[in-house]
Amino acid sequence: MTDNVNHPKHYTSHPSGVEAIEITRWLRGPYSNACKYVMRGWDGLKGDPIEDLAKAIWYLNDAEKFPDDGRELHPQLEAIWPKYYDAEHDENKRECLVNILFSSEDEEHNNPPTEQIMIAKKLIQERITYLQSRPDVAL
Repeated sequence: MTDNVNHPKHYTSHPSGVEAIEITRWLRGPYSNACKYVMRGWDGLKGDPIEDLAKAIWYLNDAEKFPDDGRELHPQLEAIWPKYYDAEHDENKRECLVNILFSSEDEEHNNPPTEQIMIAKKLIQERITYLQSRPDVAL
């Protein structure tokens, strides 16, 4: 039986068995949301994947506009991330998520990690362009 509140399928269907919350709970707001929308939207796990990916870009833009002091990745995130990473077969998705995670860690007050954010946004935009070229994807 599916539990859409506590363990929704669109967050539990990754081959690693890792739920999005196991990663995103350790990231600061905009990075957490960007990560969540990439995890969900990249493969169209719920709703409109293009909209989800556009939301991820919005959150990364917000992180650039309102930087905060980064913090080291939590030990629990460092423990669970390799399981997710190793089970993810889409290299671009992996690179995008790595850049989001490291942006969260490397951020400094009034000095956002723009290069890492830029890489993540570029990969997301490329995925949006790819999805827009497919007639079977919701718009």
